[in-house]
Formats: sequence, C-alpha cells, structure tokens
Amino acid sequence: MKYSCFIIFYLLLTLSIQALVVPVSDTPVLQDDNMLTNFVRNDPDDKKPEENPTKVWLWQQGNNLMIHFSCPIDSQFVVGPVEVRDEAMFSDYVSVQLITLPYAYFAYYYTGYPNGNLVDGIRKEDMSVDLNWDSKYSYKTSYDDKNWELTMQIPLGELRFKSDLPYNWYIILSRYKYATTEYYCSPYFNTNQKKDYFTAGHKIQLNQKITREFNLDFKPYFVKSYDLIEKTSSYDPDMVGLDIAYHPNPTTKIKLSMNPDFSEVPPDDAQDIYNLKYPPYYDENRFFFIEDLDAFGIFSDFFYSRNIVQPQLAYKATGSLGKTRWGILGAWDKKIVSEGELINPDDYFQLLSIIPTIGNFTMGNAFIARTNTGYYNYVYSGVYEYRLSKVLTLNTYLAGSLRKNENEEDNSLKKGYLGQIGINYYPGKWENSLYIAKISKDIFADAGYLYGKDRLGYSLSSYWQSNPFPGFLQLVSVLGMAEMQELHPDDDKKTEYDLSGMLTLRFKPKFFYTFRPGYYSIYDNINQKHNVFSMHNILNFKCWKNFSLYINWITGETLVYALNKTSQMNTITFRIIGTPQKSLYYQVQGNLVSYDYPKENIIDINGVPLTLYLDNQYAIINASLRFTPVQRFRFTLGGSITTYETPTSYSNFNYYSNLRYEFKPNYFIYLGLKNNLLQDEPVTLDEPLGNFNKTVFTAYIKISLSI
Repeated sequence: MKYSCFIIFYLLLTLSIQALVVPVSDTPVLQDDNMLTNFVRNDPDDKKPEENPTKVWLWQQGNNLMIHFSCPIDSQFVVGPVEVRDEAMFSDYVSVQLITLPYAYFAYYYTGYPNGNLVDGIRKEDMSVDLNWDSKYSYKTSYDDKNWELTMQIPLGELRFKSDLPYNWYIILSRYKYATTEYYCSPYFNTNQKKDYFTAGHKIQLNQKITREFNLDFKPYFVKSYDLIEKTSSYDPDMVGLDIAYHPNPTTKIKLSMNPDFSEVPPDDAQDIYNLKYPPYYDENRFFFIEDLDAFGIFSDFFYSRNIVQPQLAYKATGSLGKTRWGILGAWDKKIVSEGELINPDDYFQLLSIIPTIGNFTMGNAFIARTNTGYYNYVYSGVYEYRLSKVLTLNTYLAGSLRKNENEEDNSLKKGYLGQIGINYYPGKWENSLYIAKISKDIFADAGYLYGKDRLGYSLSSYWQSNPFPGFLQLVSVLGMAEMQELHPDDDKKTEYDLSGMLTLRFKPKFFYTFRPGYYSIYDNINQKHNVFSMHNILNFKCWKNFSLYINWITGETLVYALNKTSQMNTITFRIIGTPQKSLYYQVQGNLVSYDYPKENIIDINGVPLTLYLDNQYAIINASLRFTPVQRFRFTLGGSITTYETPTSYSNFNYYSNLRYEFKPNYFIYLGLKNNLLQDEPVTLDEPLGNFNKTVFTAYIKISLSI
C-alpha cells in the first residue's frame, strides 16, 4: 500500500512539473492539451481564483508563437484610449512574459489591449519593466458584451535563446481589470520571489526549429533646424546620422550609431534644484543609452550617461553565453566651445561588463573609463550576490578608481575605493536589509554621479506588507529605516544619521494614503550640525474612470545649504492625469514651495558680509497635452514654468510642440518647435504678464527610416 501511494505521488509530481508541449500548426489549435488557465489574483495578493476563468491556448506557427486569450467580460470592462507604442493606460489588458534564458534573469514582456495598443519591453532582474525594447509582435482583438478574444503573434526569431532543440522555456500569463485594479496571473507569482520569479512560470517546450531572422537594420535620419530668433538656418554634418542594429545570433545584439540625434526628445521637466547639496540628477531619456543599459549591471554612481552630452559616434553590444552576460559600450563626445570657453570636452567614454552566474553566486564586473589627452579616470565596479537560501541573500559591492589629469594644478595620481557588504532577508511578507559601506575621499567617477565620498555608513531597513483584507481597507504596509554615516572617518570624524518610516494604507476603490516621517542630523557646508525633520502626507486617487490624482504635502524643518541654517518648509507636490476622450491625454504636475527665511539675507564670507538673494515662495509646473487619433499619429504640446526669482529674472517659461507621424511601419517624420523665454520685468497693471525675452526659439524637421 505504501509503495502504491509512493508511485501515485511520484506520477502526480512528474505531471505537475511536465512542460506543456506546444503544438505546431498553421491554423488555431484550441484544445485541452495546449490550454493554460487557473488564473489567480496576485494583487490584492490573496490567490483568489477568477470567478469566470480566462483561457489561453498556445501553438507554434512557423517562426511565430501564437497565443489566444478568451476573456469573459462584464459591464466593468474598460477599453481605454488610443495611444502610440508603449504608452497605453486607463484600460483592461492581458500580458505575456516569455522567459527564454531563465538564468539570465530577464523576461520578454508583451501586452494586448482591447483597442490594439502596443506595449512591450523587458522585465529586468529588479522586477521593473524596461519599455525601450521593441519587438515586431502583433495581435488581433475583438469583443462583444460577454467575451474579449485576442490572438497574439510573437516572432521568435528576434529573441535570445539557446539554439539546441528542444527549446525549454517558461511563460507567465496575466490579466488586469482596470475598474477594480485587480491583477490575475497564471501560474501564481509575485515580485518577492526575486530571481526565482524567472523560473516560476509554466514550463513550455517547443520542438520545431526556429529560423533566426537576418536582423540587420539601417536607420538613417536627416534633421533640418531653423533659428527663429536669428532668422538663420544651417547645415553641417550634425544634421545627418545613421543607426545600424545587428543581431548575429539569438543571444547577441550590436548597435552602432553615427551622430545619434535626439531632436525629438522633449525637454527635461523643470524640477526644484534650488536647495541641493549636489548637482541635480536628471533621468536619461535618450533611446540609444537607455535601451539595454540594464544589461551592464552598473549603478549610476559610476556610469551616468547624461555625462555624455553630444556623442558623435557611439557603439554598444550586449549578449549572453550560457549563464554569463556581457556588454560593451563606447562613445566619443563632441567638443563644445562657446565664446572661447570650453563647455564640454571631447572625452571618450568606455563601459565593459561581464556578469557570470555560478550556481547561487552572481558576480557582476564592470570596467568604466573616461579619457582624453593628458587625462584618464578608470573605475572597476564589482557587484557580487550569493543566495544562501530562497529568503537569504548576501551582497557585496566593491569599487576602485584611478584618476590623473595633467591639465590640473594637482596632477598627481588619485587612488580611491568603495566597499559595501549587506544581507537581505525576506521571509513571507517581510523584507529586511542590513548594509555597511566605506567610501574613500580619493575615489573619482567622472563618468558617473558619485558625490557622497569620504564616509563610513551603516543602514538598516525592514518592510512588511499585510495579507489582503476583505473590507474597505485592502492592504497595509510598513517600512522602517535607520542610517548612520561617519563623515571623514579617518580624519575629524563627524556623525550624521537619519531615522525614517512609511505607513501605506490601500483602500477601495483605488485610493491610497501614505504617511512618511523622517528625522535627520546633518552637517552644513561649514561643518555646523543641524537637526531637521520632515513629514510626507501622500494621497493617491484613482476613483474615477480615466482620471488619477496624486498629492503630497511635505512639511518640516530643512537645511538651507546656501545659508547654512535651517528653515521651516512647506511643499505641495501634485500630479493630475486624465483622458477626457479616447484621443486626448493630459498631465499636469508641479511643486508649490514655501520657506520662512527672508528673500534678502546677509551671510559672512571670510569675514566679509555679502547680500544673498533667495526666493522663498515659488512654483514649478510641468504640463503636456497629447492628441492621438490613431496609433501612427500624435501631436504633443507641452511646457513648464518656474517662478523662482533671481535679481535679474522673475520666471522661466519653455514650451515645445511635436508632431510624430509613422507614414509606413518604422518610417517616421517629426516636426517640432522649441521655445524658451525668460521674464526680466515684473508683473504690473500695464504689463499683466510681465516682459519675456526669447532665449531659444527653434523649429526642426526630422525624417527617420528603417531599411
């Protein structure tokens, strides 16, 4: 009897882990053998089965994986607005995650919407989705009062995978219901699984050979701009460029860009940069750099691509070999001189990485260089992770740098280092982290964004999230953090610390409240110690169809670095997003800032009194309006205004307009206008808007083709 029970258990276990063999057919195959269902709810995370099950069928048709969804719907089904690629929202959708190289820790991500919007990308190791990767997938969609049917076609020849048959992959299926903000998935998964996420899907087996596409793309472009202030136009080599992309095998991607152009990239949003200890940080928005950058496993501390101002020639290659990922990137920047002053040097940037995984040990190695005549800065960055168990991970972060610049007065060789060790423990609903780090004062990362140096730091954090509640309150999460830093630990040691927490309550329907207090002990620029505090009160509403509102009220005592003293601060941060009708989208976001220091301040500079003018009440607003009647056409109008006053200006206003038209697949024409105005006279009765002087006013046309 015991032996029979063991045989039955073994057979059940074998069947449970057996891969679904994907049939090969030129016509749809909708049978039980190739069907996946049993969707359960993972947000709220209670594993509740769908009341009306979604059913999914897989089959291989030539070089394509075909996936058919049959989704029961009701009156709460939301179709959503029309959007260009990768920007869909306010809608129900289904998604497919295809994992072809499980131990490379990424997944191909595809979505399907009722109105045909296209959104695809790469699920990264940190669980975020990079939408800058585009595939050639497509789908057909139709719906009535009871069912939504969608058939997706994924071209397999463009993916990275091991070339030996059979292909043993994983697939994760999801469905999102916008009206109730519910996520359902098959099989069950959650992002707390960390790296196990990439082996948590359904096992599928493909037995028909996939023909690798000859994937060589040429994308020439031409740009013509016209200065509407000087009434001049110009033509030079910067107006023409070429992107070449080549995928020689399923695991390798190569890209060469000669004079990459970013004319259609909108201006950076205005942000509050008026009380910062370090230079402002701007997210990268240029496609060449953000695409595949995560494959290098490098932090922005040591490689911050915004340091490359105007690359003349850039190349990039990424790939994998077995369980080892690798990448190489290089860029020659352009020398920019204005009125005899060097604005940007023609430095060369280099990034190399190799990331092998051996069992539970992953070792990320990156080599970064920034060089020029008589100057170099070399950095090694190592990120090592060892998984002691599914809930316990040991992390180590090591870096070393060499820097020498013969053009500076101090041209000696600088040597520096960074060392950090940490442990992460995440059982069940908990995530706990402990870190210790030492950074030397002579470490330099001229290709990155590294400013906090010469310190020894300790950090402890703990996060907990409840199980879902059945009533009006759905979820509760709590975060606690403590950090201490010893500044100049080998010299005149000074200690800074901060204590902070966060409580988040998620209510029905689509309503969040977060309270985030913090208490900090920090030093100013003349080594005086100050104790400050802040409280964030965050409300996030998604209570109405096609509309969301975010408000964050921050109050507290903050350090004003320019004055080396504290001040009472109140800030309202808000964001409003909506689609009043299917072809229109708007977004308005901004900060309203108030301090209690006076506008005119007397400060002491080496015994000499100096009058310093600092605005104490100002606003920063960013807004955009998009008109998208069809997925190949979009008109965008946007702008920002900053009312921060200086002795010579009262506000700064810029606006832009872009027209993007895809007249053939991957054939684009862009028309645009960029304008920047500086208000140099105040508002009066005679001049209710003041006086604005144009500092930039440029029109451009760009044509980009894929051959």
